[in-house]
Amino acid sequence: MARDTKKMQIYDLLKERIESGFYPPGTQLPKEVDLAVELGVSRVTLRPALELLELERLVRREKGFGTFVRKEQDVKNRVMVLFSAVQDGQESRTEADREFLQNDRPARDFAVRIG
Repeated sequence: MARDTKKMQIYDLLKERIESGFYPPGTQLPKEVDLAVELGVSRVTLRPALELLELERLVRREKGFGTFVRKEQDVKNRVMVLFSAVQDGQESRTEADREFLQNDRPARDFAVRIG
């Protein structure tokens, strides 16, 4: 099924670039204004696509610094800390931690591999 909104087309393109290594882990994406020009869209269209990538934990956005492709190790480190806490009987993870493990596809996949 083809994506019909420009936002989703941009999201798909950026996700493909991240997953293919065009934007390697740890690298900074071009500034929003430059990326918008490169992709031929407005920043109003680009921002929601970047927000979706952030929700999927493919990128991290730092106000005033830019958008960076997450390193797989960033996700692994957080999962290992959470997994260790559970192993030690510290079941009282925060709601944010539970949500992270439930909604983060790379984290879930990694937790399954180590669990």
